[in-house]
Amino acid sequence: MNKYSYVLVLIAFIIFMAADYINDKLVYLAFVIFIFAFFLPMIITMATGKHFRGN
Repeated sequence: MNKYSYVLVLIAFIIFMAADYINDKLVYLAFVIFIFAFFLPMIITMATGKHFRGN
């Protein structure tokens, strides 16, 4: 994973942990961000045609 994916995973984890205190539906947002973090390099590679490293 690249640095952008690590940041997205961290944000998803923070939202997931705070969802009990703020709003229970934020768990779904955290799940979407978590999945997006793993697909980010593939999406950018498909869009640009160049391998995305993100370092």
